[in-house]
Amino acid sequence: MALDPALSPTDQDQYTYGRMDNALVRYDLSSPMIQKTFLYSEKTPSMLYSSDGTYDLIPTLYKYGMVAGSTESNKEVRKLLYSTVPRMIFTPAADGKTDQLTLAVPITNTPGSSPKGMAFYTMSAARLRQEFLDAAAVPNQALMLDFTNGQIVSNTKLAGMKLPPVSRGQNWKLVNQQNKLRVTTAEGSGNLFKVLSVTTPPPRGRR
Repeated sequence: MALDPALSPTDQDQYTYGRMDNALVRYDLSSPMIQKTFLYSEKTPSMLYSSDGTYDLIPTLYKYGMVAGSTESNKEVRKLLYSTVPRMIFTPAADGKTDQLTLAVPITNTPGSSPKGMAFYTMSAARLRQEFLDAAAVPNQALMLDFTNGQIVSNTKLAGMKLPPVSRGQNWKLVNQQNKLRVTTAEGSGNLFKVLSVTTPPPRGRR
């Protein structure tokens, strides 16, 4: 995106916005997981661009769960916008809303350099759950993405047992012993999340 001329305009007119809209449509369609792409540019620090127009920066970041919490904070926004590494932002369901999942990627010419902006890819938590459900190899297996403040789980019950809500900082070994679960864990790319496979013991008489 840093090298896409449509996203680094030298001027701002109706043709510029048209080219940006068309470019963002391409990014929206680049993966079935992406619901909407938002673009932040340091040249226009009060707004976000998307394929359907422009949005006010801070209200939109909170509305779409791209910043954790319910109270608008300029400090949290600055920390996010000036990050030099990608971040996965998970906002659990609250106030009747669904889970929000966003991948925030700095737009840089080289990794770790000062960002020219930030791309926000909002994703479908429901679609991820269905993908995990389809990928589970056996009926007594659940797959999940584990974040610092919650999980996206393919199935919350296994063999009639409700899976315990375990945060990333808790001791999975102890949870395994208490609930007789088998949990295998792998780190996701860039330590943005963990991928877990949870299985219950097979029925007696089976191996």
